Amino acid sequence: MDHKNHNEKVEEESHKCPECGLHYKEKTQAKKCETWCKEHHGCNLEITNQAIENK
Repeated sequence: MDHKNHNEKVEEESHKCPECGLHYKEKTQAKKCETWCKEHHGCNLEITNQAIENK
């Protein structure tokens, strides 16, 4: 698998948390992740479990 093309596809079809860089299908999930990351200076396992990278 060509990782460069895969990564470009993930970028195009997802929403990225600007704090930690994880990608989500839903914009609301990316926003939840961003809010948590900013407030707690770290990730929440329940939120990051929904990240595309963890599927």
